[in-house]
Amino acid sequence: MKVDRYMVNLFFEIKRNLPPELGADLKISSADLSSAMINVYWSSDDNVIRTLVDAFFRRAGEEWHAQLQPKKRYYRGIEIAEERSPTQSNSSTSPELDKPKTKKRFYRGALVE
Repeated sequence: MKVDRYMVNLFFEIKRNLPPELGADLKISSADLSSAMINVYWSSDDNVIRTLVDAFFRRAGEEWHAQLQPKKRYYRGIEIAEERSPTQSNSSTSPELDKPKTKKRFYRGALVE
């Protein structure tokens, strides 16, 4: 990926808008910049960051921008877009996912303790 001045400005704007724990790992001289930016795109819920990353990949080229699109699969001839799950680093920070799950039991539609 060739990076021009406009993409450098977008990169630093993205890094400014990210939380510090995600922005510390991003380096513009990194060889795996594209995979790091894709992880930022899918782990972020902020529309501003997603728009900036989208503009970054559009500027890089169509083959790079295609990596941001959700994967498509077909079920009985109908195209279904798969949502990508956030990265593991994002899931380890949420406390409700770290709790052990208890099995809920139902009897005739009512919750049984």
